[in-house]
Amino acid sequence: MNKAIEITNLRKQYKNFLLDNISFSVPGGFVCGFIGENGAGKTTTLKLILGMIGKDSGSIRLFGKPAEDVSLKEDIGVLFEQPYYQEDQTPIDVEKPYALSTEMEQHSFSSIPGAIFH
Repeated sequence: MNKAIEITNLRKQYKNFLLDNISFSVPGGFVCGFIGENGAGKTTTLKLILGMIGKDSGSIRLFGKPAEDVSLKEDIGVLFEQPYYQEDQTPIDVEKPYALSTEMEQHSFSSIPGAIFH
């Protein structure tokens, strides 16, 4: 069976935290949830998988490709408990990196007739 997620020897260290030698896989078509105490590394692991933070070592593969492969962003959706946006960002600010990475100019907020985003 194809693996949707494959993590091998993943490591990330902060001043007061160490995610050390984490390995697991999730078969394609399955749903997976992370359960653990506060500070156990759940959010850190998700951020590493998504490329939101850099790993110290180890490998992350999604759908058989290295997680760094930009084309994977089209196949992944994530909803965190809290949004990770700066308070002064507008919807257009949030959209810009996505539009640039996918060359999606024709679908941007600014092209919607009557859009009120400035």
